[in-house]
Amino acid sequence: MPPSLEKSFLEYLFRDRIVSPWNMIANTWALMSWPPRAETLKLVYLRGCSVSDAATWFQTVWENEVVHRIYKGWHEVIPRLQADGNIIVLLSGTPRPLAQPLMDLFHIHHAVCAEPEIIDGYYTGRLLRPHPIGLYKVQYASEWLTAHGHDWDTVVAMGDHWGDRFLLSKAHPVAIQPRPELARHARQHGWPIVADANDSRQIMKCYELALRYLPPEKLRDFPTRP
Repeated sequence: MPPSLEKSFLEYLFRDRIVSPWNMIANTWALMSWPPRAETLKLVYLRGCSVSDAATWFQTVWENEVVHRIYKGWHEVIPRLQADGNIIVLLSGTPRPLAQPLMDLFHIHHAVCAEPEIIDGYYTGRLLRPHPIGLYKVQYASEWLTAHGHDWDTVVAMGDHWGDRFLLSKAHPVAIQPRPELARHARQHGWPIVADANDSRQIMKCYELALRYLPPEKLRDFPTRP
């Protein structure tokens, strides 16, 4: 969907003045005593929010903003893949509570997301572990595959950001409406590219091409840990 789930949520928080720029500065300052890593500051905008208040915001932005932006092609593709016995895993840097309505819509039961720290019913603004992006996506995906008895040869990975190139290189890759850098990289390596994610036939064609894709070099030897 354009833009990302979390960006849509942040736009809603600023537009409705639920979170102010001053609040963001104050929260960032309050967390600066922690090591400056992604899990320290990623959810700074939620610091001090109760789980119940945030749940209301998540539901509001989902109903009013997000659900209408989802690329139409997925409404046909995901149920079709599931009917064929495929396991869909949402691998995203989106906070899990924000991603949950998307999982419910498509009956997705497995997810690797940003996991927020919650203490006494309030968000601390920190993540429980480093943000799942770049090589961390590869690490977390490897852990999920091992835990569920699968390996990389069975995986079709789909992504649209430059940081997704590590994940895509470990699996049968599909670039979904990729940003310019990833689009160039995908063309250089012969990866299937979905130009229009509203077109379910195009997505399925690229999925089938990905299943037959063999990397021209040992791209799957990327490290699995950052």
